[in-house]
Amino acid sequence: MTKGQHVPLRTCVVCGNKTVKAELVRIVATPPGEVKVDPTGKLPGRGAYVCADGKCAQESLGKSR
Repeated sequence: MTKGQHVPLRTCVVCGNKTVKAELVRIVATPPGEVKVDPTGKLPGRGAYVCADGKCAQESLGKSR
């Protein structure tokens, strides 16, 4: 990484942890209404991120999320 390069941060919708985009998995609601895992991060539609390591997969979403 070069000096001054921007590193995108995203927030996990389950635990609220902010981390680099590469450590999260993107879940997408596509325009036709399907929900898909987006490994490339380029699918069209509304996306949300969850931790890729699976730590927060067991937790339920809070009321505010």
